[in-house]
Parts: sequence; C-alpha cells; structure tokens
Amino acid sequence: MSSDSTASRKVRKQRIPLKCDFQRPCTRTPSRGSKIKALQNELDSLKTRMQQNHSRPLINPIDHGSAANCSQGELPLFSDQSDISPCQPFDKFGLPSLWPIDHLDWTTPSLFNQSLMNELSFEQPNPSMIVEPCRQLVDDTDHNENFGQAKFSDIKQADFVTACILTEEQAETYIGMFFRGCGRYFPFTDLINGSANKIRERSSVLFNTMCSLGYRAQQGDHAPLWKSLDLHVSRMLDTHITSGATTVEFIQALLIRACYSPERLILLSMATRMAIEMGLPDAYDEIRKQLILGKTQLAHAETVAWDKTLQKLRTWLFILVMRLMLGVDKGTSLDLTLYGDVRRCRILLGKPFSTDLDLCLLEQIELNVLMAKINCSITEGALNMGEEDLLKIVQNAAVDIDVWFDDWAYILNSQPHQNWLRLNIKVQRHWADITILCWAIHSLKTDYLATSSAARRNVQLMAKASLQQHLKTILSEPQLYIHNLRYATDYVWAKFVYCFLLLLETSSVTSDNSNDQESKQDLVAQGYKLLEELTKADGVLTGQTCSHVSQDYLQLLRSGIERFSQSTANLPKDQALDFCSSGELLNYLPEVQSSRGSFVSDHFAIEWKFPYPGLCIY
Repeated sequence: MSSDSTASRKVRKQRIPLKCDFQRPCTRTPSRGSKIKALQNELDSLKTRMQQNHSRPLINPIDHGSAANCSQGELPLFSDQSDISPCQPFDKFGLPSLWPIDHLDWTTPSLFNQSLMNELSFEQPNPSMIVEPCRQLVDDTDHNENFGQAKFSDIKQADFVTACILTEEQAETYIGMFFRGCGRYFPFTDLINGSANKIRERSSVLFNTMCSLGYRAQQGDHAPLWKSLDLHVSRMLDTHITSGATTVEFIQALLIRACYSPERLILLSMATRMAIEMGLPDAYDEIRKQLILGKTQLAHAETVAWDKTLQKLRTWLFILVMRLMLGVDKGTSLDLTLYGDVRRCRILLGKPFSTDLDLCLLEQIELNVLMAKINCSITEGALNMGEEDLLKIVQNAAVDIDVWFDDWAYILNSQPHQNWLRLNIKVQRHWADITILCWAIHSLKTDYLATSSAARRNVQLMAKASLQQHLKTILSEPQLYIHNLRYATDYVWAKFVYCFLLLLETSSVTSDNSNDQESKQDLVAQGYKLLEELTKADGVLTGQTCSHVSQDYLQLLRSGIERFSQSTANLPKDQALDFCSSGELLNYLPEVQSSRGSFVSDHFAIEWKFPYPGLCIY
C-alpha cells in the first residue's frame, strides 16, 4: 500500500502557478475580474456625480465686503485658496485659517444651504466623496508620470487688509511711517511713494512688507501684533518664491526684507539672481540711449513705460550698493565685476525724473566701487611691498576719497533743503577712511601693543583721528542724523556702535598728546552723550523701542563706556600712555588681559565681518 502511494506521488506533475497577462477585465480569474469591473464602474459613477455637484454655483455666496457676514462667522462650503475671504476666522497668529473639508458638519444648515441639499441626488454624503475634491489634484494627473514629478500651484496670498489683520486706516498709517523714515534707505521706493491703495494694487507682497516695517518703526518689535505681521510676510515670501512669478515689486520686497533680517545674504543673493534673469541691468542702457537722443520730454502714453524702466534701474543700482557694501566692509574680493566708469551714472542727475534719493544712491555706488579698488591695492601691496610703500598706498587712497567727497559736496550744494544728505556723505567719508586704515593695520600684521616702526604708528594715529572725526560729525547735529536711526537698518546700527567702540579701544592703547588723561575723560563724556541721544532715537524713554537688535547694540555701547571709564580712573594721572612694546598697559586694563576684544565685541567681526584689526578672521 505504501509503495503504491509513493509511486503515485512520483507520477504527479509539478503545479505551475498562473501568471497574470495584465488584461482588463481579468481573463485568468473571471470571478475576480467581474468584481473589479463592478467596483470600477461604481467609482466612475461617483466621480461623475461629484463633478456635476461642483459645477453648480453656490446658492448664497458670501459677500466679501459685508461686515455682517464676518460677525456671523458664515463660510462658503468650498473655500478657494486663491481668494481668501476677509470673513474667515483667524488662528492664534492672527492669520486666516482655511477649514479642512473633512471637518465640516454637512448637516448644519448655516454651513450647507438647505436648498442645495435638496438638489443633491443623495441624502448623506459618503466620506470618500467628501475628501474627493482634495484628491482631485492627484487623480487628474497622468498615471504614466513618475511620482517625483510635481507642479506648484499659483496661490495668491491675501494682504493685511484683506485678511482682516489691519484696517485700511492702519495700513495707510504704517505705509506713511515707512516712507517717513525707512524709505530713505531704499531709493527705489520713491517712485511709488503714494497712497497705500496704490501700492496694494501693484503688489500685495510689497504692501505687506512696507506695512510690517512701518509698524515696527512705530510700535517696535515688542508689540504682540508684530509677530503676526512678520510671520505673515514670511509665509508670503516663501509661497511666492516657490510658485509665484518674478516681478520687480517682489525683488524690492526681498531687498527691504533683507535689510532687517539675519538672512540678509541669502535674500540678497536671491534678489540678485532674479534681477539678472529679468534683465534689470539692461535698464541703464535703455535710459542712457534715451538721454543721449535728448528724449526727456515724454508723452503721456510713454510715461508708464519710462517709470517702469526707472524702477528697474533704481532697483538694480540698489542691489549693487548692497553687494558692494557688504563685500567691501568684510575686505573680501567681490563676486561681481562692473565694467566702465561708474561716474557715468551721473548722467541721471539734474533730469526731470531725478529725485533726492538718486543722489544718495549714486554717491554710494561711486564710493563703494572706489573702496573695492583700494582694497585690491592694499591686499596686493601687503604681499609685494614694504611698510613704507604700503603707507603711500594708504595716503593716496585717502586723497581719492577726499576727491570723491569734494565732488559730491559741490553737487549737493545745489540742494539746500537736503541737509541730511550733506551730513550723510561726511559720515560715509569718515567710515571709508576708518575702513581703509583698518585694512592697512591688518595687512601690516600689526598688534596694538607691539608696534615699532614709524609707518605703523602713523597708520594707527590716522585711524584714531578718523574715528574722532566720525564721532564729532554725528554729535554735531543729533536731531538730523542720530534721531533718524529709529528707522535705520540693522547694518547702520551695527556700524554706528562699532565705530565708537573701536575708538575706545584705540584710545586706550595710543597717545598723541600730553593731555591724554584729559582727552580720555572727554571721550567718556562724549560717550554718555552719544548713549543718551541713541536712547532717545530708539524710543526707550517713551517705552516704544525699535527692535531687540537696537537694544543689544545699546547694551554693548553702555558696557564699553563703563569699562573704559573704569580703566581711565585707575590710570595714573601724570602718566601719558604711549605705545608699549611690553605688556605694561595690561596691568591697568585687566579686562583687556582676559580678552583681546575688551571693547569691540567679536560679534562685529563674526556677524558683519567689519574690518577689526585685532581679529584676523576675514
């Protein structure tokens, strides 16, 4: 028996599994194929019914201008993200929230019109049908496409007024605050200096960016609404970068945002790339051709196109100023090359379309291009020349800066009502001298406490004199210059405090007269006066501080003055401090002994790459 069964098992053939032939309906398993076909037909029927229901208009669409609907909190059934209703509820950040469809109560008459319910061909919706509109973007795509392929939707973000975050009156106030102070730092905004509605029509991103900075200048970033405004602008920029079209207004919004953001270099690089792709550098050639042909009187139809070209030109020139400024200050080679003589831009002056901010823009371009050339000369001279030859380069550079200053002082004399411009170029002149001398000190590998040659001594004394002139200039008219720092960018605040702290450190280790102790006491008095004026500008006395950044710089300034005052009080009155080859001075400055950056914080060299000669971190 067992042998027969064994034989029968040997004769049985091996079972071959049934392979799929990828035919629909299934030809190998008819029973399963019929079920799949039935399910497919049912799914197609459900899709057809849902498309018919979506094609019907809503019975009671919400009136976007009705304040009564806002109070009742009524919402449309399907909220289109491309047109955010001002009547939608707000989340905890003050931003409009889009309710997910699968969380709606479909049986509530206030959310779903009863007449529309009666027209539907089913009584209770299937849950799969409720989320079907959300899956429509996936189901309508070609199934042959790869999963990694994607397409961004052109989503329009609401401005502050449409989102009910600000009223029209508040927006008008904050836009006015922006142009009253912050606008002078952005010359391209003068062309659109009008009503808030005009800016709002042109670009909601630019409108929101200006409103947020105007609110920051008036209320400070300590106010609770500032976080909501700042977060809303960040979301708008992120959405527009990924899915929006590149416009001049969006580039301007990026530039404004970059001046008040720690991510300034990233935003500036993005704005530069977008500007080159849009052809903004060609705007200068277009305007130059028109001016050479003598076509300055334009017809009304040509005015709009001319204004757009000017707007592109001013935006591109501001990008150049920002890149040159940030690159020159840190003493590195520039990542872009300018061709031709930059002084040819003066052809834009004295024309019917010229503005006062054009003067500020063009003089900064000339100065920063000149500074870039001087930096290259000092860097090459430090490698191939001696100390005396390098000192001649520094002296020639100072002459070039004086020539630049005399030219623009003569140009600005024709603008008697713009006193702040004349004061501004004086401050820029001193800052340029300070920067060049710091480059020279760093190139000479000079230590403050170990100097021996006359060339090194002269460079350090020149740096100290420039720092003293800088302080004297800004204290001469505090109402005209210091008080406007309330609207200044973070860069201006940092440069302002850095110069005075560098003066404290330079004065603590150098001496150029016999009344050194008295001059140090005068410097302490000037420091407290500067601190008082900056405190007024920041709004500390009124309780409306500008920003956390300005508060941090004021704290650094106050700490530096106090430490310098203490070190001055401990010094013998009859001892004149001269250059010390040994560590004699460190006995009187214990804080300098513990840290080389006793007065100038490392923050200025790390965050801003300012030319601090005591730190070799460029």
